[in-house]
Amino acid sequence: MKWYELYSDEAGKDSNAIISQLSSVIRNVNLELSEKIDRFRILGPNMSHMNADPELKEVLAESGLNYSADSVLRFHESCSAYDFSLEDSWSGYFIAKELSKNPDVSTFAVLHLDDHMDMMPALLTSVDGALYDLASGSAFHCKSPGDWEGAIKSGGVGIGNFFTPFFWSMKWVDIVHLSAHPALQREKLKVVLKPLPVPLTRNTKIIGLRLTDQSDVPAVGSYFRTDDPYEALSMLPKGTVFGHVDLDYFENSYNGRGGLGKNKEKSSISREGLSRMSSFLGALRETDHVFKRWIVATSPGFCAARYWKTFTDELALVLPGTRNLP
Repeated sequence: MKWYELYSDEAGKDSNAIISQLSSVIRNVNLELSEKIDRFRILGPNMSHMNADPELKEVLAESGLNYSADSVLRFHESCSAYDFSLEDSWSGYFIAKELSKNPDVSTFAVLHLDDHMDMMPALLTSVDGALYDLASGSAFHCKSPGDWEGAIKSGGVGIGNFFTPFFWSMKWVDIVHLSAHPALQREKLKVVLKPLPVPLTRNTKIIGLRLTDQSDVPAVGSYFRTDDPYEALSMLPKGTVFGHVDLDYFENSYNGRGGLGKNKEKSSISREGLSRMSSFLGALRETDHVFKRWIVATSPGFCAARYWKTFTDELALVLPGTRNLP
């Protein structure tokens, strides 16, 4: 992994303070400081969120999977009904896999079911219009599944930022976010590129995004949020459209933090979770939208593992009927 020099009066001093400052921008990864505390590097994604679910180990064992950070991080597969992964970071990989088949596609849209936006800063740098993995230093092309695989393992892209590289690379991206938390004002916002300086470094920046309702900005896409599945489907444009489902949209049991899960002691899915599932599937059965591909992520440490089978079984009954493009 690539080392970065620290340029500050703090260099060589308090390691905890330095890690804290770096972590304010470089999030959800493991950081290492050099012996002299004058350099840092990224050592892969921080998978501590998976420990929030006390039943995850048991559920994984029932599926023949190991309870380890590496096993959870790496798992992904393509099913007949949809692409499927545990960690949501693979959703970017699956989109890239489809885009790689159509090199001329410069715009696309996503129907995004999730309890989070997934548009946080990604640990990639932009140099003369090209992207590079901050962790490894390798070139990153948003339509390359191989580059996504490498960046997922290095920590360059992760569960909260996998949409961000596409905005920095494509001509235009539309995100229609179906969320349990409706926006205060239901309006389509513009997405603008926003580089973020990495603290304690000299001219090192990572790629970020900003939402705005201003009309005179160089936008690279749009973002619209609603809690109404019918409204969400009505906002989708024509053209290449992906369907993305993070199971924490239906039930965010732990939000990546052990002991704080609102459903930790519950043995069944909440009434709200079942209602969201029913409403979404009902709206989906009535839509005439054609989806390029559906992508589903379970989100260990967010949606309780004991609920995964219920949700995925229901989705598998409906998603094949939504006319995926060949």
